[in-house]
Amino acid sequence: MNRTTWVFPTLVLAGLVALVVWIQQGQSQPQPPAVAIDNAITEMATATSQPELPTATATSTRVPPTATATTAPTATPTIVNLTPLPTTISGVVVDAQGAVAGAIVQLHGQPTQFKTAKDGAFVINGITGTTPLVITAWSDGHYIGSTTVNPSAPDWKGGQGLTITLKSYYTTDNSLYSGFSFEGVNGSASCGLCHREYKEWQVDAHSQAAVNPRFISMYTGSDVNGNPGQLTELDQKGAALPLDPNEPYHGPGFQLDNPGRAGNCATCHTPQASRSPNNQNCSWSGCHTSLTIDRSRGVIAPHAVPLSLKDDAGEGINCDFCHKIGDVAIDPKTKLPPPDMPGILSMRLYRPEEGQQLFFGTLVDVPRRDTYLPLLTKSEYCAPCHYGVFGGVVGSGTVTDGTVIYNSYGEWLESPYSDPKTGKTQTLLNNYRYANGVHAVT
Repeated sequence: MNRTTWVFPTLVLAGLVALVVWIQQGQSQPQPPAVAIDNAITEMATATSQPELPTATATSTRVPPTATATTAPTATPTIVNLTPLPTTISGVVVDAQGAVAGAIVQLHGQPTQFKTAKDGAFVINGITGTTPLVITAWSDGHYIGSTTVNPSAPDWKGGQGLTITLKSYYTTDNSLYSGFSFEGVNGSASCGLCHREYKEWQVDAHSQAAVNPRFISMYTGSDVNGNPGQLTELDQKGAALPLDPNEPYHGPGFQLDNPGRAGNCATCHTPQASRSPNNQNCSWSGCHTSLTIDRSRGVIAPHAVPLSLKDDAGEGINCDFCHKIGDVAIDPKTKLPPPDMPGILSMRLYRPEEGQQLFFGTLVDVPRRDTYLPLLTKSEYCAPCHYGVFGGVVGSGTVTDGTVIYNSYGEWLESPYSDPKTGKTQTLLNNYRYANGVHAVT
């Protein structure tokens, strides 16, 4: 037998042995483990299989381009409550003085509301499911309070005998408050970190109140290109003299008619233009001249001037300012704001001191630094900045011989939309919402 006769069969036999060993090793490899999530066993993905999903099959699952079928991440089960919630939940709402009667109780994210009895007690029936619930409560003068119903919580003691404690909010106003910030973001942009309505605010009239070129040109008496108009000259009786026909005319303006005076435009257009308290009429009404203010030795606060403003003041009417309004002044006879108190002068504000914070809103189930304000769903809330009087002799709650220059709230009052009997009732807020595309007030 020559050498090639026995070498070839030997190589074939060695190859067969190696193939058998390789197959046995592949069959003995451990299988990927299973992970239990919400009582359902879901196999981890492999190169040839995908997890079974309710809306997709294993053959229709597309692997993203940046991932490979052999690098499926290891899943970590989420700790959830699997114990059925009690069908009935009961408890009591209290504050520092004791039981709170008439408090509104609501399941977070659900529309149904309940009121507490005289002893502050509440009962909610018909609870189902296993998802933990947040129960909120509110009463006038308090922040919104809450408690969580979760049978898997370490301190779970059952669904009966729950206590929701309400904390009273502060009743002071800090005119030196510099505005809200969050995560290093200032002004309304800080609200935009969470609230999609921020983009709507950016394009509506409120955000443009301090920079609207029509407002600025009407206030300064210049045209939109900045060309100044002619100063108004008065005769001995205080009547305006004709303008010089030989000089260019660029339109009327408040400062042309009232040089040295700021006027009351800032009370509505830029209510954060001054740190003066809004109960100081002289500063906000802008009646005095700059010379009078200088000679008053601090008795009269500086004017609130609606020009060249920065930071929160430059945002015009921003989110934080509106959500600090807790009440407005309305004359019961005229049903309008007092004519000598336009804008911020007719508002009850709750601007915080250091370490405080408060937001008025339209929801009862937001258990943060918020409180519910029914006024926000009524047109009276808009009245202070939607009725304005210029000129005249200003008295306490009156303006004699003044000129009404803006009265959209009064026009709404006289329209059929303000009368429930007509069947056409719409609040001024909702009319504004439909006209400007801003977020709903519900």
